[in-house]
Amino acid sequence: MRRLILVIISSAICLVLYSFPAQAALPVTNALACWYDASLGVTGDGSGVTAWADQSGNGHTATRASGTATLALNQINSLPAVQLRGGGTWFNCAGGMFTKEQYLVVRSPNTNWNGSGSFLGRASPDFLTVRASSYNFYSGYTGFWDDQLPSAVSKNGTVVSSSKGTMDRGGFELVTITNYMILKIIVNANADAANLAAYPYYNIGKNETLGTMDFDVAEIIGYTNTLSSADEKQIGAYLVAKYHIAAAYPPLPPVGLTASIPTTGVIGLNWTDAFGATGYRVKRSTASGAETFLATTSTTNFNDSAIVMGTRYYYVVTATNNYGESANSLEVSDIAPPPGMFIVLR
Repeated sequence: MRRLILVIISSAICLVLYSFPAQAALPVTNALACWYDASLGVTGDGSGVTAWADQSGNGHTATRASGTATLALNQINSLPAVQLRGGGTWFNCAGGMFTKEQYLVVRSPNTNWNGSGSFLGRASPDFLTVRASSYNFYSGYTGFWDDQLPSAVSKNGTVVSSSKGTMDRGGFELVTITNYMILKIIVNANADAANLAAYPYYNIGKNETLGTMDFDVAEIIGYTNTLSSADEKQIGAYLVAKYHIAAAYPPLPPVGLTASIPTTGVIGLNWTDAFGATGYRVKRSTASGAETFLATTSTTNFNDSAIVMGTRYYYVVTATNNYGESANSLEVSDIAPPPGMFIVLR
């Protein structure tokens, strides 16, 4: 897959056709509020990144309001990230929305946060109006400021304690923040309906009238509701496979499943390796959509010889690791013809 990426070189605009690995589609789109992917829809000029298109279809394109942001290539698994640097760098997101749950692929270039920014924070020019149901980080530490702590945070699929840890205040200490990580942030429910209606806007990089901080961000996904455990696993698996971050999520389903007849009385299955998978479960049925467990394998192929020749069999495969099992692959089917029967392809 090739995408047109705007690269800023010495105050000149250079259009470069840059190749990124093909990616799976976003697996959960119900309740999707916004979606920013650094490999899609980033534009700029000699001053750096000026706009970042919202991929959710909701029109919340982010436009740089202040400061310096650049698109840095080959940041993680050959994919780019938007780097926000210097005091006062943030983007305004178009239109109103609310994000209850956010998924982010981010890192800090510093050992501790160097400001009180927010990856995706509620926006208002009025002091103390939209701190609730948003969040800020604790400058000089790796956790969150405590005037409006999130209700829950996980890092790479593992729940982060809400305690202050080694910090003198605050909560949800992340400890190491210099490596790219998958963060899930669920904001608190302290803002009432009237407040949310009066202040429906968002910034990338800050919350309300507070400051900003340096960070690198490859992806931001915001949902209006808290996702189910099953949906969270799908989003986690999608981000793990895309960015090759080690995390406590099951893998994505295998892709490219095919069925063939390699020899008499055998249906052979082959598929593409799923990143992070340690094994696979093959499921089979004689009716479409009714597959049940048949066998496990640690390879990306399986020969099924326990069949009745002349019967059509349907198959799906799932990927597994220590954190669970993926959803089913796409279904395939085949028939092993009885001896003496010839299949003519036309």
